Amino acid sequence: MNLPSGFELIEPDLASAGKWRSLEVWKMGTVNYLEALKLQEKLTYDRKALKITDTLLSLQHSPTYTVGKRETVHNLLIPDSELKSMGAELHYTQRGGDITFHGPHQAILYPIVSLRDIGLGARMYVEKLELTMIELAFMYGVKA
Repeated sequence: MNLPSGFELIEPDLASAGKWRSLEVWKMGTVNYLEALKLQEKLTYDRKALKITDTLLSLQHSPTYTVGKRETVHNLLIPDSELKSMGAELHYTQRGGDITFHGPHQAILYPIVSLRDIGLGARMYVEKLELTMIELAFMYGVKA
C-alpha cells in the first residue's frame, strides 16, 4: 500500500477467532476532518472490493464538531459564528450518535475492517470496542 509522504505504516499480526489476521495501521498525525472522511470512504470501498486488508487510521483532527444522523445540533452550546472565530469546524455526517468534538491531542482511531470476516454485526462490534476501551481505561486507573 502506498501511503502519502510523512505517514508511517505498522503491520502487527492480530489473533482473531482462532486464526491470525493482519491489520495495517496508518499513523497519520493531524488530518483535516473532511480529508480523513474521504480517505475512509475510499478505503471502505477498497476493503469491500478485497483490494486492501483491514486497516486502522490513527490520527488527530484540528478542532471539529460533527453532528450525526439524529441532527442534535441543538446540543451545540456555541453559536456557529463563535465556532469559526475559535478556528473550529462544524460538519454534518451520516454516522449515528450525538454531537462529537474532535480535536488536537485526542487520539482518534478509524477502523476499516470486514465485520463479516470476524463474524460480528455492527452492534456487537461497537459493544466489543466499548468494552475494550473500558477495560483499557481500568488498566490505567481510570473508571469509565
